This record gives sequence, structure tokens and C-alpha cells, in this order.
Amino acid sequence: MNRLIIDASAWIEYFTGTQKGARVRELLADSEVYTTSISLAEVSSKFKRSRLDPWEAAGIILSNSKMLNTEDELSVNAGILHAEIRASNPKFSLSDAYILRAARDSKARIVTADTDFKGFKETIFLD
Repeated sequence: MNRLIIDASAWIEYFTGTQKGARVRELLADSEVYTTSISLAEVSSKFKRSRLDPWEAAGIILSNSKMLNTEDELSVNAGILHAEIRASNPKFSLSDAYILRAARDSKARIVTADTDFKGFKETIFLD
């Protein structure tokens, strides 16, 4: 069974019912699915800014995935990874580094529509 981390961009595609979102829906059915706390926060922010109910989105995410446990070690290693990637890609965000580090630590792949993840072997890019 595939182990996947669905990032915020993929969840947004899922909620807006796009073709990319349909691909996410397919992957949910056949995989062990996780979401990071940072992605949950990003989706909640997007819903609030769009005047939609962030708690409804959170409920759907939590019923379709497991929250990936966060640890001190993950946070420190994500910060280190962020610094390393930023040396060659100044736009790479700390939240993206956190998700990438979580994927590497849990031997999962990242489902995303975020182009900042292109080029990483852990990525299943929705295009």
C-alpha cells in the first residue's frame, strides 16, 4: 500500500473539485494517507480567507487521513533542510521543507500541485 502525504495544494484541488482533485480522490482510496499539521493550518487559512468554514474542511481532512505526528527532531531537521534548499532555491518555504522532511522520515510520497516540490523524488505532482 502506498504511503502518501497530501499537502495543502492537493487538498485545495480536492475541495474545489478540479481534475487534479479527482486524482487526489483516486489516491485516497488506495493509500495510507497522512496530512501534516502545517498543511491543515494552510487549508484552514485558505478556507477562512475564502469565507468558507475551516472546521468543515478540517473534518473532511481528518476523516480521510491521519495526522502525521510531529516531533522536536522533525522540526529541527526541517529547519536544517530548509536552510540547505534555500541556498539554491530562495523561494522554498519552511512549510514545504517541513512536509518534505516528514515524507523522507516516514518513507512517504508527497501529493502536491505546488511547483516548489518539482524535482524531488518523493513527489507525486498533480499536473
